[in-house]
Amino acid sequence: MIHHVVLFSWKSPMSAEDVAAVGRALDGMVAGMPYVRSYHHGIDAGLKESGNADYGIVATFDNADDWRKYDTDEVHNKVRAEVIAPIVGARTVIQFSS
Repeated sequence: MIHHVVLFSWKSPMSAEDVAAVGRALDGMVAGMPYVRSYHHGIDAGLKESGNADYGIVATFDNADDWRKYDTDEVHNKVRAEVIAPIVGARTVIQFSS
């Protein structure tokens, strides 16, 4: 299994409506990706007062080839460029296997 974790911090404060639009874009994107085993995303739960990212994504794939399909997917790259990039100030990404 390959786990792909992405953490975003917004450039500026986001309204709940704007954050919901990000979620809808991500849900729509992954709906057409049968090689994604699981996909979860959402805002920080607020359990720590400071230092956390604003939004996170955790995606799981059966293998590295499936992750590569995701990473190079045309729809994924469009969402990344048109929805995510304009609003993100910082991004941290890791892939690990289990």
